[in-house]
Amino acid sequence: MISHPNIPDYKMGQHQGLMLTFFIVSLAILLYQIEYFGVPRIWGKVPIVSTKAKPDPWSLTTAAAAFRQYEPFAGTETTRMRTSYAKLTVDQTHIAHSVNYSSKLDKLDEATQLNGAVTGGIADLAVRELGSDAEELGKREGGSLFRVRETLLHFMRDWSDEGAAERNAIFAPILEVLREVEEGKRGDMKVLVPGSGLARLAWEISQLGEYPHECHSLQAGYRATANELSWYMNLGLRFLIHPSATQSTHQHTLQPFSHRFSNQRSNTHLFREITFPDVLPRYSTHFQIAEGDFLKHNATGDKYDYIVTQFFIDTGSNVVATLQQIRELLKEGGTWINLGPLLWTGGGSVAMELSLDEILEIAKEVGFEVMGEEADIAGRYRRKTVECEYTADKMGTFRRVYHAEFWVARKR
Repeated sequence: MISHPNIPDYKMGQHQGLMLTFFIVSLAILLYQIEYFGVPRIWGKVPIVSTKAKPDPWSLTTAAAAFRQYEPFAGTETTRMRTSYAKLTVDQTHIAHSVNYSSKLDKLDEATQLNGAVTGGIADLAVRELGSDAEELGKREGGSLFRVRETLLHFMRDWSDEGAAERNAIFAPILEVLREVEEGKRGDMKVLVPGSGLARLAWEISQLGEYPHECHSLQAGYRATANELSWYMNLGLRFLIHPSATQSTHQHTLQPFSHRFSNQRSNTHLFREITFPDVLPRYSTHFQIAEGDFLKHNATGDKYDYIVTQFFIDTGSNVVATLQQIRELLKEGGTWINLGPLLWTGGGSVAMELSLDEILEIAKEVGFEVMGEEADIAGRYRRKTVECEYTADKMGTFRRVYHAEFWVARKR
């Protein structure tokens, strides 16, 4: 048996090593706290953390800043792509020249500049209309390049010719139910569309009247209100509706898929342009906007005759609260129309992640009668599954198809 020649020194070395490890871990934790929460101060035994907070990711200022910084954000991403490309060996680079890949990255820069005319216009409108500080928008942190690109894709989906087939697939079942009301009675009926995005569905509902879309009559259809929490979407919609930003159809041009290099058949498809809007929306007595949290929304005057939820009920953190709010905002005997998937955020970030059967049972418990559940029932109220896509690239090699559920329910 071999004994250590100096046991006290050996144990002391172990102790010092543990202390050093503890110091390094503590320092790392402290640096993390300083970065995200500010420098902590101690008063007695109670730690008082700096009031510096991370920006609200959905706030007006954060969204406006992200639109303002779209070009540098996207440019940084392209720079990283060029850096990765530069790591090819000389022989590999020679092979890559056969497809002129560097030219493809140049086209991405050009697409970013083209899209930047729209994102810059949105930021400019935020400064003029909402009093945002132009200099501050160029410096503020916390904006999301993903959310800006999502908004650009929604311009394609909601307000371009290219998105017509996609939106018609999910609008049609809803509009068929609303068309059952006599045209002369629709003008006095209120419809709320929460989670409305860029509000094309709400606008279509407002146009369900005696007159064709070209007339844009203020008495054309239902009194529709679009409700949206995200200021990325709200600023995009303001850009569409405000006469100083959008004066005519097909005024604006985008390359909405230019950042999606995966699953492309050709660069021609990747960098193709779309124009928007295909029609010109404007505020009216029949088309109103309610910006903010649906759970805090209050009906102005009478409650709603219809609430239409499309790709919405799975987006909140508490689906029971969402269904309770839908019922609360409806008139007695009012109608809830739903179409969408059950794509929960997951990871324990929401109160409940329910199956379709569970959702329908919760709806009954909240106070709804779900119509059209009988297998042999016919007509517009029948429960059904609708195959659909969402901001899809119809020319790409990958398609994500939802089996969205459609139902109509009455408030008991």
